[in-house]
Amino acid sequence: MGSRRNCKGLLTTAGLGAELEATAAVATAGITEVGIAGLLPPNCAEGKTGLADFCTTGGVADLTDVAVGAARNVRGEAAIINSISPQPSWRFPTRVMTSTISQPVTTSPFVLYQSERLSAYAERVIHGFTGKPITLGGPGFSAEEIQASRQALCAHTGMNGSRLSMPRQTHTDQARLNDLPCENDADAVILTEPGIPAMVQVADCVPIILYEPQQHVGAVVHAGWRGTAQSITAKVAQRLFNDHGASPEALIAVIGPSIGGCCYEVSQEVADAVGKTIPAQSPEQFNTINANGKPRVDLKRVNQLQLNGLGVQAIECLAICTQCQPEHLWSYRRTENGRQVAFLQLQPL
Repeated sequence: MGSRRNCKGLLTTAGLGAELEATAAVATAGITEVGIAGLLPPNCAEGKTGLADFCTTGGVADLTDVAVGAARNVRGEAAIINSISPQPSWRFPTRVMTSTISQPVTTSPFVLYQSERLSAYAERVIHGFTGKPITLGGPGFSAEEIQASRQALCAHTGMNGSRLSMPRQTHTDQARLNDLPCENDADAVILTEPGIPAMVQVADCVPIILYEPQQHVGAVVHAGWRGTAQSITAKVAQRLFNDHGASPEALIAVIGPSIGGCCYEVSQEVADAVGKTIPAQSPEQFNTINANGKPRVDLKRVNQLQLNGLGVQAIECLAICTQCQPEHLWSYRRTENGRQVAFLQLQPL
C-alpha cells in the first residue's frame, strides 16, 4: 500500500472492536487488529508513533475526548486505543459564504469541522466534516483499514456504525435512500429515519450536508464538477421537498471543505457545463480567468447558487480550500490518496 512507506505513522486499533461495541453499540466484527488508515502529522519525530504522542504534538488537542490507556510508545510500534468516548464535545468555528476559516479546531484522533447553524440542533443531528491526518477512504489503504477508520469515527461521534450508509460514488446525480439496498451507483444519501449515519467521501469535490428541522430529514451530497453539472445538490434538495415534505425556507445547507475558486483550474468545457446549471447568473459570479487564460471555477459558489434558485437561503460555507491547506486536508490534485468525509445522522426525537 502507498501509505506503508510511512507505516510508523499508522494508528493501529488492536482490541478496538470490543471497545467500539461497548462505547457506541456498533458492529465491529472483523476490524480488530486492523490499522486506522492515516498518517501522523509531519512534525512528529521518528519514534514518536503512539496515539498519545499524536494527541499532544504540534498543538493538537489533549485527551479530553479520547481516553487512551496502555498506549505503547515503542519505536516502530503504534498505540492501542483502549477507549473512545461516545459523547465527545466538539464544535468548530464556521462562517457565511464570503468568509474564511483559519486553523481548524481538533479533537483526537480525528480532525473535525462542524456547522454553527446545525450545532443549534445538536440533540437532533450528528454531523461534520473530517480532515487530516486520518483518511476515511481512498486508494492505497486496505478495505479493513478504511472500515476500521469509519467505525472509529462512528464511535467517536456517537453514531450507529452498524447501519452506516455510504454509496458507491461515480459522479452521478443519483441518491440512495437511508441504508436501503441501491442497485445503481449514487453520490448522495437521503435520510428520513433516525439512527442511520450517512457519509460521502471527497478529496477536492464539494461535500454538502442538508437538514430540514421541521420534517427532520436530511442528506449528504458529493458534488464534483460532473455532479455539479448535473445539479445533484439541487436535485437532492428537490427530492426532500417533493417526497418528504421539506420546505426551501426551512432547509439548512452546509457546504464543506473542497477545492476553491482560487485553485480549481479547469477547461472551458467544464466551466461551461457547470455554468449552464445557473443560466440566470453571470459567469463572474463563479468563474475567473487566471494569468494563463484558464478558467478557475468556484464549485462551492455554483452549488450555493443552485440552491438559491430553489429558494434556499440558509446556506453556510466552510470556506477552506483543500489544495491551499495541505497540512489540514486531503487533495486529489496533490496526488494524495486520502479522503475526507461529510457525515450526518438523524437522532430520535
